[in-house]
Amino acid sequence: MMIKKLLNILYIIIFLLYSNSSLTEEKKTNNLIIIVDSSRSMLQLTRDGKEKLWSAKAALNKLIDKLPSDTNVGLMVFGHRQKNKCDDIEMVLPVAPLADPTIIKGKLNTLKPTGVTPLTASLDRASEHLKKFKGKSTILLITDGKETCGGNPVELVSNMSDKQGLIIIVDVVGLNVTAIERKQLEAIAKAGGGNYYSANTSHELSEAVSEVAEERVIAIEVDINTNFSEETEKQTKTLMDKDLGTLLINYSHILNSIYIYDKDTNQRVDGKAIWIHLENQYSTNLEPGLYMIELQSVSEKETIKIDNIRIKPNKKTTINVD
Repeated sequence: MMIKKLLNILYIIIFLLYSNSSLTEEKKTNNLIIIVDSSRSMLQLTRDGKEKLWSAKAALNKLIDKLPSDTNVGLMVFGHRQKNKCDDIEMVLPVAPLADPTIIKGKLNTLKPTGVTPLTASLDRASEHLKKFKGKSTILLITDGKETCGGNPVELVSNMSDKQGLIIIVDVVGLNVTAIERKQLEAIAKAGGGNYYSANTSHELSEAVSEVAEERVIAIEVDINTNFSEETEKQTKTLMDKDLGTLLINYSHILNSIYIYDKDTNQRVDGKAIWIHLENQYSTNLEPGLYMIELQSVSEKETIKIDNIRIKPNKKTTINVD
């Protein structure tokens, strides 16, 4: 009983801390290295008629404007200076707080598609740069092809965290790639504990890059329509006095909004759900009862409705959404 009361008090503290704003998730990582493919094939066009490298620059320029200024960001590029040189890899911007976004934008805008695709060596160098940074780090690889310099990027990434003693997530965006190229890129992302994103147009590339940032770096706002009034103190006491149940949602995408409705009254639950988001998992404590929830992800426009969710006191109810 004492543990249960302490847990309830903890939830109430969170409730009060965020009573005047949407709930905001802490950033999952402070360290991000962006690897950009500037090989000769990036001169080719996307399906919407834009040069691939131009599309990558445009997507990253938008991303940089969204990143928190205290995020450690580095920019690595390969294939941008010499033809047929597998060592044409450069850390054009060392990992450091993003104090001046114009610097990284300027570096991006000077790139020209020139060389080959040394994925393995680029990923290896990126992991070396991340050695001196604590906590979880993310490598975002944007490329339009597979390894062309004889390396094995999947094997490298599989051993990256263990070898370095680091926590490094590798996300990959494949830009208008073939089925064979996609197979390798998907394997790299899987080995790195990250996600693979397919982009065939400049718009899809921009969306993919934004989704990576929202999942790995940017604080996510989960809108549960929390409009608190003068009754906050009364509601807080009520929550402490009740035996709450836990609702756990496992979802493969980042959620943009979560709405909860009380089935008995058909009214939206406002100010009672205290959400915690951890790696595609959302949980909250709710009063016992029957509920319906509406979910909408960042990448999907369709709203998903799940009905007749029974919350029992001191019990966990888990919902898995594909």
